[in-house]
Amino acid sequence: MIKIKMKNFFKVSILTCFTLASLSTPSIILADSHPGYSYESNIGYQNPSWMSEVADSTKLSEI
Repeated sequence: MIKIKMKNFFKVSILTCFTLASLSTPSIILADSHPGYSYESNIGYQNPSWMSEVADSTKLSEI
């Protein structure tokens, strides 16, 4: 009887660990497939002088 309870306890514990681990990692796993970010070095868009159009008195928090 004690062995059965211990086996069930370990099964539930392992299942709980896997569930908690899977809930805490989806954003990390899906980060590379997010459409708002690209790991490519050249995405076909270049604007190296974009800061020249910002006034010198503009705060970074206003950009």
